[in-house]
Amino acid sequence: MVSQLSRSSFGKNMVPFLEAIFEPLTAYYHDPLGGNAGSMDVKEEQDGYLVTVDVPGFDKSEVDVSMHDGKLTVTAKKDEKTDEKNERYHIRERRSQSFSRSLNFPGVNDDDVNAVIKNGVLTIHLKKNDPERKRKKVEVKSE
Repeated sequence: MVSQLSRSSFGKNMVPFLEAIFEPLTAYYHDPLGGNAGSMDVKEEQDGYLVTVDVPGFDKSEVDVSMHDGKLTVTAKKDEKTDEKNERYHIRERRSQSFSRSLNFPGVNDDDVNAVIKNGVLTIHLKKNDPERKRKKVEVKSE
């Protein structure tokens, strides 16, 4: 009975210790190959939001940004190039890579979204709806 208690308390004490060691590593290595593809920052501005997404190695044609009902979705996909015949690789890790991230932005105008990719960083500007535009005066009629 004593050995079971010791083993149990040892395990409970080891979990925080191991998390403290390995958590910084897992935060740094966002995807299985060790890159930061898909890492995202969101900054609220006075008239909207500024979203920056790391997309290293992705071309404009491989990145898709969509906005529907206040939901922003960023998807990137890079497929393996298969035109290499009779090539002998010793290591081949750069075959394909993909990610998809979605965030909700209530109160954002779906039609006023701009996205630019430069140097492996995707920058997206989302405009908030004009609060005055939402309000509509409704005339009350009597019969």
